[in-house]
Amino acid sequence: MLPSIVILSALLLSCGGGEGEETVLRSVPTAPTVAAPTGSAAPVAEEPPVVVMGKDATPVDDPVTIPELRAAQPILSRLAPKQQELVTAALNLEPGPCRPCMDDGRNLAKCAVDAPAGCDNLGELVGRAVRLAEAGAPLPSVRAVVATAAPWLPEGPGAGQAWPALDRVMVLELWVDLDRGPWQQAAARAHEAYDVLDAEAPGIPGVRVRTLQTWALREESAPAGQETAHRAVAAADLQGQGLPFLEALADEADHGERALQAAAAAVPGLDAARWQADRTGPASTAAVAESQAAALAMGLKSAPSWRVDGYLLNGHRSLDSLLDVGRNEILDHQERIPAPLLPTMPPTDAP
Repeated sequence: MLPSIVILSALLLSCGGGEGEETVLRSVPTAPTVAAPTGSAAPVAEEPPVVVMGKDATPVDDPVTIPELRAAQPILSRLAPKQQELVTAALNLEPGPCRPCMDDGRNLAKCAVDAPAGCDNLGELVGRAVRLAEAGAPLPSVRAVVATAAPWLPEGPGAGQAWPALDRVMVLELWVDLDRGPWQQAAARAHEAYDVLDAEAPGIPGVRVRTLQTWALREESAPAGQETAHRAVAAADLQGQGLPFLEALADEADHGERALQAAAAAVPGLDAARWQADRTGPASTAAVAESQAAALAMGLKSAPSWRVDGYLLNGHRSLDSLLDVGRNEILDHQERIPAPLLPTMPPTDAP
């Protein structure tokens, strides 16, 4: 029996003036190794398996096959053969989504088969890909919903929650240091992202504001007034008003007592008496310490930084980057699949 090379090809098909994409995962026979005559050079080695995405794409060495992925992720079995091809192709073409697989250079398919410790989001991503494939989504959409630009972490709100997490909120967390970094711009960016995501999926996204005392990372003393300001932010966030308070504080010239009181007065949803008690009591002290510990555990070195449903995004981020992660995570919190992810016409060769 001839050995094989597994090849993934993407064929663009025209249908009714629009374009659809079909993925074909197939085995192509290659020439067998031929033993060299006695006394001659060593036999020619077989070529390693490759995945080829289109004629101009870079091959992916040693791809995971459909049976291998199906054995490791039984949820794949509920798909029709053509849909299994599509999901297997998508996972072979995307990088691993967690620290162990990113560090080793494993793609998402290999990561899903190996399932190393610290990669508890694999079921979430594979399940999401299966769900999209079942709905008739094309390869680019399936790849998009499992793409991860930053490592997933096994802590925090939403970490590892797979569909259907319909009673859960998709949490966008923002870490700020009021003494360093463009926290004012980050607050405005968080508000923008929330408005877009909440308009697309009402009631699902939420925002938390966390504090990062970068002076402690530098082993320096706290700048004047900063510990008090951080506790004020934490006290507002305990009421779910961290972002409105942060935006109100951005309008002030400093972070002194007058500015903190003015910011609190500018937030209609803030219980002023509770905020006052929390910011001077143990509740805000504990919240600040918890945020600092979480930041250290994630390896945060700077603020602003973000975590979206378990995915860490270091540094100042564009609106699009926040929306990409947020939209993918929202898929696990709602029944509806957004129309842009689905084909505009039904497939012509549906199984």
